[in-house]
Amino acid sequence: MDLSTQEDIEAPIKDVFATLSEFETFERSAMRRGVDVVRRGGADGVELGMGWDISYQLRGKDRSVTTELVTYEPETLIALQGEGSGISGRFEIELLALSAKRTRMSVRSTLSAKTLPGRLLLQSLKLGRGRINQKFGERISDYVTLIESKLVNPA
Repeated sequence: MDLSTQEDIEAPIKDVFATLSEFETFERSAMRRGVDVVRRGGADGVELGMGWDISYQLRGKDRSVTTELVTYEPETLIALQGEGSGISGRFEIELLALSAKRTRMSVRSTLSAKTLPGRLLLQSLKLGRGRINQKFGERISDYVTLIESKLVNPA
């Protein structure tokens, strides 16, 4: 199953990429929501192969996901590969400078099943594809708004 969207951000590509590369911020945000996050590698910064062991509860069941940074091209591309609960996936964020102060962010998520329960889960997701695609776009749009406010009005 593939999900994708793109948004334009009123900020320079360098600043947007720096914000997207603040993995500690994502870790803290997940922890505030009750997710256990353990980083593997990359203690001194960003490096390929660094990853996270993530565990959380969903619908009364304990779930776990492992993710790894597989592509990191400064100012253009960040890609994460993950696996858990019979599903593997790839999440990519690609940036394109439209002008000195405007950046286009393209976000793609690809999920594939590795087990029969994973196939059943993906099939149920595909049945609600329109709603899921809409929610995905809304979440990315909300995040873009957050990035713009952070870069325009730094605390």
